[in-house]
Amino acid sequence: MSARPAPGEAPAEDGRYDVVVVGYGAAGAAAAIAAHDAGLQVLLVEKMPFAGGLSVVSAGGARIAFDAEAATRYLVATCGGRTPEAVLRRLGEGMALLPAWMRSLAREVGATVGVTPAQGNYPFPGFDRLGYVEVQALASGGGGDDDVQDGEPPVSTLGANFFGLLRQCVERRGIELRLGCAARRLLRDAQGAVRGIELEHEGRRLRVGARAGVVLACGGFEANAQMQQQYFETTGVLTASFLGNTGDGIAMAQEVGAQLWHMWHFHGPYGFRHPDPAFRYGLYPKNFPMWTPGHHPGALPRMPWIIVDRQGRRFANEYEPYPGDTGVRHFAHFDPASATHDRLPAYMLLDDAGFRLYTLGKAVANDPALRFRWSEDNTSELALAGC
Repeated sequence: MSARPAPGEAPAEDGRYDVVVVGYGAAGAAAAIAAHDAGLQVLLVEKMPFAGGLSVVSAGGARIAFDAEAATRYLVATCGGRTPEAVLRRLGEGMALLPAWMRSLAREVGATVGVTPAQGNYPFPGFDRLGYVEVQALASGGGGDDDVQDGEPPVSTLGANFFGLLRQCVERRGIELRLGCAARRLLRDAQGAVRGIELEHEGRRLRVGARAGVVLACGGFEANAQMQQQYFETTGVLTASFLGNTGDGIAMAQEVGAQLWHMWHFHGPYGFRHPDPAFRYGLYPKNFPMWTPGHHPGALPRMPWIIVDRQGRRFANEYEPYPGDTGVRHFAHFDPASATHDRLPAYMLLDDAGFRLYTLGKAVANDPALRFRWSEDNTSELALAGC
C-alpha cells in the first residue's frame, strides 16, 4: 500500500512545478505568462497536437473597459443577479487593466496593438465605456493568416494575431510546453487541496506535482455530445470551430467537488449543417456587425434572408443586436402539439437578389484537416451540392 502524501504535497513521480496550466489557447497562454512573470516555474500542456484552441478562429478582439466601475455596472446588469458582484468587479478591473498588459507584451516582440471604443450590445448602465483591444500586426510570423505553423490551417487573421502574440511571449520566456498531452485527473494532498495532475503523453501516464496549483484553461464542452444531452435544451448542436473542447476540465473539477452554474443556455449563432454527416463542423452564416438598440449611429446592413420552421413559419428576428450571442436560442422551442423541436431543422429563405449580396457562409476552424476555400458567390458550393 502506498503511503499518504505529506501535507501540502501530492505524489509526483514525473516532475514537480509551481503551476501546471492545462490548455494552450489564449487563456492558457495568458495564465502561463502571468505565472512565469510572477517568478513561478510553469508547465503548459495541451491535449491537441497543435495550439490555439478557439482563440485563433475568434474575431480577435478582447473586451476591455475604459472605466472599471462602469464595466462592473454593465456586467451586473447583464448577469441579472445570478453572479456575485465581487466576481464581476474583479472582471471589470481586469478589463480596465488589459490594454496596458497587452501593450507590454507587444513591446517585447514588436507587435502592434490597437484599442477601439465599442459600446456594449445591450443598453445597460456602463455600456458606453467599453471597447476592444486587438493585435493589429505581428512583427514576423506568430500565427497570422499567411503563416501556418505547427500544422495549423489558415484562420481568422485578427484571432491568429491575438494568439500569435501570446504564443511568441510564451516561447520567448522558455515556458515548458507539451503538445499532445491530455490532462486526466487532478491530484490532491492529504488535506484535499489540489497539488498536482495526472497527464497522458505519448501513451504514458504521468503524475506531475503543482506546488501552487493547477489552472484549468481547457475550454467548454461544445464538442462533447453526451454533455450537450445533459445541459442543452436544444438538440443537435454542432461546434463550428474546434473539436478539442470536450469538457475535460469540467469533469476533473467536478471530481474534486466543484459545482456547476449557469448551464441553462449558451452563447452561439445559428448556422448551416453540411449534408455529409461525416463533416463534424457547423458552418457560419454571413457575419453582420453587432449593434446596440437605440444607440446605433448609422444604417444596418441589409438582411437578405428569413428563417422559417418546418411548417414554413417565420419565428425569429434574424438580425438581433448580437447574433453570435443569442442567435441560437430561438431553436430550443418545443411544440407540445407535435412533440417535436419544430425549429430543427429550420430553413433559410432568400431570393436571387439577396443571394447575390454576400457570401452566405464559410467554415472557420482550427483543424489541420480542414482546408476549404469558399468561392466568393457560393456558386461552386451549390454545384457540389447538386443545385
